[in-house]
Amino acid sequence: MKTLKHKQQIKTTMDQYSPVITIGTVVGCAKDRGENIADAVLRCSQNGDDLVFTTKQGTVLQSYYNDAEIARKRGTYENAPLLIDGEIVEIESMRYRVKYMGIRYCDPVHFIAE
Repeated sequence: MKTLKHKQQIKTTMDQYSPVITIGTVVGCAKDRGENIADAVLRCSQNGDDLVFTTKQGTVLQSYYNDAEIARKRGTYENAPLLIDGEIVEIESMRYRVKYMGIRYCDPVHFIAE
C-alpha cells in the first residue's frame, strides 16, 4: 500500500502528456494557513466536502523555456507514485480507494474512504 501526503505529486495511467496532479488535504491546508485543524475538518464535514482531493495544474505556453526547470519538473513527474484506479492508498493514517474521474477534470482523481 502506498502512503501519500499533502502537496505530493502523483501520476496516473490515464495521463497522456505529464500533467501535474497534486494531492491536497483539509488537514494539510489548515496547517499551511495556521488554522485550527478541528474547525477546518468540522466545517468540511458540515459542507459535505472531501477531506482529501486532487488538483491539476493548467498548462501555459511561454516564449522561453529554462532547460534546468524543465528537467526538474520532468524528474518530479517521473519519480511521482503511479496510482492505479481502484487501488488502496493511505493518506494521513486513513485508507482510501483511488477512483479515476478523468484527466479532463480539474480534480482528476478522487479518494473514496474505506
